[in-house]
Amino acid sequence: MFIHLLGENGFRYVTALTPETSVKQARRCLAVYGLGGWLKAELEDRTVKLVEDLQARELDGCCLVVSDVPAEAASAQQLWDRYGDLQKVELDFRRLKTGLLELRPIYLRAERTRGHALVSMLALKLVRELERRLRPLGISVGEATSRLSSVRPVSLADASLDLWRLPGSYHLPVRQVLDVLPPLPPPLLSPRKTD
Repeated sequence: MFIHLLGENGFRYVTALTPETSVKQARRCLAVYGLGGWLKAELEDRTVKLVEDLQARELDGCCLVVSDVPAEAASAQQLWDRYGDLQKVELDFRRLKTGLLELRPIYLRAERTRGHALVSMLALKLVRELERRLRPLGISVGEATSRLSSVRPVSLADASLDLWRLPGSYHLPVRQVLDVLPPLPPPLLSPRKTD
């Protein structure tokens, strides 16, 4: 068996391999590309053939969940659903620690630490609800908050009177996000107290 190879210098050269060496090289390539689980290299009449294991290929990339819960207590689907819930919990912890909410260790009194954790958990609940409402739009919470960053109150009169209201119309990207949120109540307007 002869194999044409292209060298580093651009010259072609031909190398002769024994059939056994060819099979070893084919198996090595299958292992490198992660195909060794369902594809086998075999030698047949001085020819390397690739044999496919259909049963192993169907299971390639599948996930197996092993549990000690008795079959009467939970079905396979229920176990799979609970396993999926673990991924949501891990995502929530990632959000709390490094992502959107950035819960940091607070080395103060225990009451303040518990208070900070409580506020962070409430913020996580708000993020989950916002995600649920944004799902039909197909946008992330980060994108929605960046769209809403342009929502600012406008002054009704002279700035010294301190009368403000929300604008009556918004650009389409902002309007899409506002439409999935609960409507804002009309703001209460009151002039600033003068001394």
